Amino acid sequence: MIGKTIRRTLGVGLASVTMVVTACGSTTGTSPSASAGETPVNGGTMNVGVWQPQASFLNAGITDSQTYSYVIDAPSTEGLLWYRAQSETADAKSQADYWQPWLASEVPTTQNGDVKTSGCEVAAAKMCVTWKLRSDVKWHDGSTFSATDVCDTFNFWFIKYQNNNPTHIATTSGWDQVTGCSIKDPHTAVVSYSSTYGAYLALGSGVYGVLPASLLDKAFAANASISDFKFTGVDLGAGSGNTGAYKTPSAGASMDLFLDGTGPYVLASFDPSDGGGVTYVANKNYWNKAHQPHLDKLHFKFEADTAATINDITAHNIDLAFDTRLGSIKGLLDLKSKGKLQVQTIPDSGAEKLDLNVCDDHNFWVGGKSLCGADYKHSPYLANKDVRHAILMAIDRANIVTKITGGQGQVPKDSYMYLGAEYIDSADLPATKHDVDAANNLLNKDNFPYSAQCDGGKYRAFSDGTCMSLTISTTKTNAGRVDAESLIEADLLKIGIKVIEPFSNPTNSLFDNYSDGGVLYTHKFDMAIFTSTMSAPAEPDAFYSAYVGCYPADGSTPTTTTQCVGSSINQIASSFNPLETGNDTGINIPELNQAMTAARNSVDLTVRAENYIKAEKILAEQLPEIGLFRQVTVDSFGINVRGVEPNDIVWSFNTYDWWCAAGKCQQT
Repeated sequence: MIGKTIRRTLGVGLASVTMVVTACGSTTGTSPSASAGETPVNGGTMNVGVWQPQASFLNAGITDSQTYSYVIDAPSTEGLLWYRAQSETADAKSQADYWQPWLASEVPTTQNGDVKTSGCEVAAAKMCVTWKLRSDVKWHDGSTFSATDVCDTFNFWFIKYQNNNPTHIATTSGWDQVTGCSIKDPHTAVVSYSSTYGAYLALGSGVYGVLPASLLDKAFAANASISDFKFTGVDLGAGSGNTGAYKTPSAGASMDLFLDGTGPYVLASFDPSDGGGVTYVANKNYWNKAHQPHLDKLHFKFEADTAATINDITAHNIDLAFDTRLGSIKGLLDLKSKGKLQVQTIPDSGAEKLDLNVCDDHNFWVGGKSLCGADYKHSPYLANKDVRHAILMAIDRANIVTKITGGQGQVPKDSYMYLGAEYIDSADLPATKHDVDAANNLLNKDNFPYSAQCDGGKYRAFSDGTCMSLTISTTKTNAGRVDAESLIEADLLKIGIKVIEPFSNPTNSLFDNYSDGGVLYTHKFDMAIFTSTMSAPAEPDAFYSAYVGCYPADGSTPTTTTQCVGSSINQIASSFNPLETGNDTGINIPELNQAMTAARNSVDLTVRAENYIKAEKILAEQLPEIGLFRQVTVDSFGINVRGVEPNDIVWSFNTYDWWCAAGKCQQT
């Protein structure tokens, strides 16, 4: 599912949800889709290298939100609406322009009467959305797609279980605004909302947008988790017409281990072990007659890391490699110039950023207590807003772009939420320049002097007399990020702030859930580098859980932490609010909460844009995070590969149009 969470990527790329490259982005290098005069042919096996292996198909937005899970699931699972290529969205003015109707026959809007904010059949509904569905779609297991599948999906996410879903889902954000789904006829479903929810298009759309009722009903009857329930008797060849399709073993299998979709390719096998992968075969009965699959097989190979992926694409052991990181682009472009590879870059809908732990900032507390709980890492220096602004001015982000991205990146404004959603960009949004002198002057003004007690005068003393020092964390397996840590360390030394070495880089726990002790969501860091991207096209509501603190449903400003218990009103995980993910920095500003909520609760694009711009200005002023550079995805392809179109959200969105010259994908 898309639109509920910010997706985290483990590597350092060029652009994602953020930076200042056009939302629809242009591509550089030669696109494999640029095959003028060629006629697509059928046949062949395409091998795709995947350097973030998945253990579960449900990681594509259901139990987690992992970028590569969307890539792997996209050929098979579909939603009510589907993505457009970036070339089609250059003039997009609203979220609806980024989607194309898919399992739904049209995009519901207020203009076509499918969306109502009054006069709904359910009198208590503040909004209702009518989904008109295609009548010619079969699931891979042979069942017929209908409104039952749509309503079962909405029931699964929130209506049936509320906050007690037996499946450990990633988040209910957005879905918790849904109060009901009614079946008007087999091809019409009406979804009712408790609020006017502006991000409604994302619910049920995109990868794994709709789940099959044939499976959900069995799990519902057993009140069981779809990650645990053993489904038996599933034959994906029944609907796809391909004898090579997957069948559940006699002992059954959970939906972690197989996926039943409506897409152009159907699962053949899944080996979650290291060095394993996922193999699909063509859906011979694919409903979309304009986009019939060309390949016989599509195989995703689990690579050890990015280096192994790059080695395999350059040696032609694989035919396609997504997101091979900016650090590889020079060598890849050299191979392109020699006619040995195709390369394209895609500006992402997000940024590589530096999150700052502001849990100690009393301006964000409620009732004299931090919403981060009692066991967070105290960061008194970062609690000072001037220190945060001095850090922003001190970091030479242009140098990071040069050194880490090979000059492919772009430094964003002081809030980067507009990246990939340029309709919420504003000329009033500040873009602070690198200025070490100004940073030092700001710290001098606050009387944080260089002190002989601080390493012989190399560093400043804070107002409490302690020497100003900070830890920095990132994913230690990513060389680009580790290099960025060193650059930031050197920059902060110039303003008298020490970055402690060795860096505090956890091996696996940076993104772990709160209950698993994840560094981010237990707030056990000072500064942390990672990337956040939108999970739905041009939909800033993806950032809701990252920026909202405690916001009671009545819109009041809370005065005690007891008013801030529950994920529906508080997005900050703590010992008294054990939310699994959410707001890691600890920022909590009533005006910010109000702006993000007002944008969420409107279907009027003007109202949404005004409130998101207001939120961006608050974020730029308070600085809970610093956008380092816009992420850019670097893709490389064999010279025989054709039809791959760029999309910043799901790179494999159009596998139905992939093909290989003469039906031969492998280079010799």
